Amino acid sequence: MMRSLRSQDIIKESWSSFCVTGIFGLRPFELCKIKLFGYLYIISLSICYYGLFYYSLKNSDEIFDKKLKMFNVELNYKKYMRKDVVHIFGIIMFTILMGLTEYYSLINDGSTYMYDLTWAVNLFPQIINSIAISTFVVILAKIRRRLSMINNSIVELEYLKKNEVCTIVSTEINNVFKLKLLREMYKICDNIALKINNAYGFILLMSLSLFFIAMCAHLKIVYSTFGIQNDVIDCVVDTMWTCFYFGKFVYIIDACQSYLTENESFARQVGNRDIRINACNFVAIDYSLLAKVVLALTAYVFFLSQFSCTK
Repeated sequence: MMRSLRSQDIIKESWSSFCVTGIFGLRPFELCKIKLFGYLYIISLSICYYGLFYYSLKNSDEIFDKKLKMFNVELNYKKYMRKDVVHIFGIIMFTILMGLTEYYSLINDGSTYMYDLTWAVNLFPQIINSIAISTFVVILAKIRRRLSMINNSIVELEYLKKNEVCTIVSTEINNVFKLKLLREMYKICDNIALKINNAYGFILLMSLSLFFIAMCAHLKIVYSTFGIQNDVIDCVVDTMWTCFYFGKFVYIIDACQSYLTENESFARQVGNRDIRINACNFVAIDYSLLAKVVLALTAYVFFLSQFSCTK
């Protein structure tokens, strides 16, 4: 009787229930004294969520692109999907590579696993930020690609109209119908762009602000270590990080400017509203913002030089 109340015996007798609860995430899951991922139901729900997200995205693409087929335009989904995957993973790998430059520039013989852990924790937000902005750029590129096809279709309609030998009523009606369809497709792209802008607005505002602050911080270190023999590595690494943050700044602005160019092209041809990507309605993201940032960084470097001269 006493033996049956031992905890070890109870665990052995209830191994099936413990196994089931471990699989469904109700308790930590162990196999052969090796701890495995518990809470598998969370992983399952995540897989289902992303599966449904991909299915809804693909279904939306098909509904929208069926209308494009009326203009003899068809998208190669596999080609663009490969490009998008390579694009996102390329940004992630480049971010990790930048983190490794800092890792090997600061590591020494006395470094322990805590240094590795600290480095990984510090790099993790950079990776998350790179994933966030790269997905934003990829989604915006999808919208821009479709806007470009709409603009090309309008140009073809205008070309056909100019080169018609005789006026045919059915042809005119067909062109009017196509133009209305293109306007409807533009409105769909317009609404999607606004929703994407609202969803990523705070992330864009925080990212652009942090990029500017980080560039100023690294520029200060570059300026203070420039020309010092013992600080050559620090100067080079901080210069690379300054270029990295500036590159991410240009990366976001170029994507928004490319979308704006296609949007303005449609607005000029049809007379529709002009949509500008912004960061929480705080600042418009275009090349004018890039010019302001360059001027601000130039003024900051000039301020550093004047401040060092007075000292």
